[in-house]
Amino acid sequence: MSDEWNDTGLEFATLEPGKWRGPGTPRDSPMIQSVVDRRFKPLLEVAALPNLLFNALRHTVCRLMALQGVPATIAMKRMGHSDIRLTLQRYTHVLEQQDKDAAARLDALLVWGSA
Repeated sequence: MSDEWNDTGLEFATLEPGKWRGPGTPRDSPMIQSVVDRRFKPLLEVAALPNLLFNALRHTVCRLMALQGVPATIAMKRMGHSDIRLTLQRYTHVLEQQDKDAAARLDALLVWGSA
């Protein structure tokens, strides 16, 4: 691991504050979205991947955490949110399989309760 690494506990950290956050910006401050997208696009082209905004990766990470059963409070912390509502409303959309699982669990309770 690099001596320059400053683990903030957030997803998508970078060692290059001048290139991603702006000159003189502390390492643990948020990255500038427009700069990230501009630098991300050529990487997608080289990898022959479809064009998407870097922020779509944040959505994916948060949704994968939800699928893995990571508590929303932990996801909130890792995403750097100060309010759980942002995490729940914007990033952890109800996934179809989760909805089916919840319905099956409720059905199991009803069957068990009527026995």
